[in-house]
Formats: sequence, C-alpha cells, structure tokens
Amino acid sequence: MIEVGKSAPDVELARHLAGTKFSLAQFQGQKNVTLMFRPLDWTPTLSREVPGLEALKEEFKACDTEALG
Repeated sequence: MIEVGKSAPDVELARHLAGTKFSLAQFQGQKNVTLMFRPLDWTPTLSREVPGLEALKEEFKACDTEALG
C-alpha cells in the first residue's frame, strides 16, 4: 500500500492500442498520475468506471493530473 502523498514505484505499462509502452517515470516532476486497473474488462463495474473518469477529465486537468487506465 502506498501512503497518501508518497510516490508510487516506477512501473512500465503497455499501451495496447498503440503497441507501445510507457512508465510512470516519464511523468515524474511533470504531472500527477492516477492509474485505473481493469482486471475484468467485461464487468458492469468497468462500464461505470470509464465514463466516470471521462466525466472528471476537466477536474483531473485542473489538478495537473493524467488519468490512465
């Protein structure tokens, strides 16, 4: 568990649609990052989470935060 206000460890994640990868280190010192983990893409929970993140897009932007999922 990461404490509030602490940095997450660097991880490298795939961008499936783009066929590329990115790491949290790319954002360090530039933007805050919120990660959404989707273990089960086909569940009803996911169908509510993604639109919820999209609805908060401007609030994330105002907080200098990139929301990634």
